Amino acid sequence: MKVNIVFLLIFFLPISSCADLPNQNVWDIKKRYGEINGDSFQRAINHAIEYRNQFPNQSIVLSIPQGQYFLDKQIKIAGMEEAGEGWIIIKGQGIGKTILLDTEYETDGLVTFRAHKPHRLKFTGFSLYGERITSSQGTIVEIDTKYVDIKIDKGFPEPSDLYQTETTAANKIRLIDDDDAANPRFVEDENNDHYSNRVTWFGPDRGSPPYRLSKGIWRFFPIKATPFKVGDRIAISSKSKQTQWGRFSGGGSDLVFESIQLKRLGRIKFLQKIDESWNNIKFTNVSIIKFEVDGMTSFYSTDAGPQLGSAGKAGNIYNLIVNNCSFENTVDDGIAFQNVQSGMISNNIWRNTGGVLVADNSGDNLKFQNNQFYHSPVEDQRPGNGDFKGVYNNSHRIDGTKVHLNWNEASRAQTYKIYFGDKESRPLIDVQHETSKTVEGLEHGKEYFWKVDAYNEKYGTNIGDWHSFKVNKN
Repeated sequence: MKVNIVFLLIFFLPISSCADLPNQNVWDIKKRYGEINGDSFQRAINHAIEYRNQFPNQSIVLSIPQGQYFLDKQIKIAGMEEAGEGWIIIKGQGIGKTILLDTEYETDGLVTFRAHKPHRLKFTGFSLYGERITSSQGTIVEIDTKYVDIKIDKGFPEPSDLYQTETTAANKIRLIDDDDAANPRFVEDENNDHYSNRVTWFGPDRGSPPYRLSKGIWRFFPIKATPFKVGDRIAISSKSKQTQWGRFSGGGSDLVFESIQLKRLGRIKFLQKIDESWNNIKFTNVSIIKFEVDGMTSFYSTDAGPQLGSAGKAGNIYNLIVNNCSFENTVDDGIAFQNVQSGMISNNIWRNTGGVLVADNSGDNLKFQNNQFYHSPVEDQRPGNGDFKGVYNNSHRIDGTKVHLNWNEASRAQTYKIYFGDKESRPLIDVQHETSKTVEGLEHGKEYFWKVDAYNEKYGTNIGDWHSFKVNKN
């Protein structure tokens, strides 16, 4: 085996003595391996691991040139030894400049990068796009006590292509608001319940998919009476393994995910058995973004965001950093923390996600700071904690040239930030504890806009929706 390693080093490295090797070696994958695809990417990874294991204090940068490349096979990362200070860095030329298109869904595992016991591994500077759309959406055209008929938007998958018989509890239809076409959002009920305006769907016998009535129109059979009506806009989801881009197992250390943009996929899992642990994991400037289909913005971007740690009795994660990230419109959790014992989650934003889950097996040294949540409630199950949601039931009453603004208390809010203004300017006008505010000096015939953000020092800001009213003319 040693002879093979020496041969590889001679073939793939610049000619120099071991003593003269630079601390960081940059390998242009396209120049060294030809066309970039699943096979060439895998060879580059394998050779880099062999090199770093032979010279543990040396680093290899696997550089991916600007352009779009198709990964038609799963990339497996294994055999990284823990000794030394050398890194393996998978580096593109920047978000939107280097684009990896994941097309390997027919292979075993349905994951772009599968790593086992990785150490000192970094991904940076590229966009990663999934090939398939794994959710759908449409408009309710008829409703009955037993069924709901939905006309599917052009270009979106048919429900029969989404239906997962092994995970039927995850088959959901959900009420959305997309009057602002570029920024569709979840709709909670009058009690600010994030889950009430969605129902599980099946076919007629609850063991089969819904069926087609006519072109583009499908009949669903919800398990309970729905809160919907004809004309409502609906998002349709099902549990899908096709949105995972990373599966990391066995424990490891020093993992960095930096400046990465994800589209049509977003879930990355860190799994560990009870005798395994993760240490020093960092996500920074990682984004999950919405996309368009036939000129229409898709409500769901992907199945879920990062899933950090295994549930139940398992090893722990230490020194986790999630900073300056943005996660939008995920079906399931925008991020989940399981058995995470320490870390800092700061300056991130979650928009229209299934929420932020902190499981009760995580520790008090997992801290949050200066984050923003928009239709993405925090569910903190650790003892002494709880949910952090936004305000709801916003209402106003005009009294001459003044208006009385009211809203219901947000769970765990410490203060409220009130923004008020017109079409041109909507500044912050007050920070207070009360759930009402009177604004004077209004002009007749003018339209005004207002919103209330809930603030909690421990987590950050839960962003409210904008509301408007017009003052009648004299």
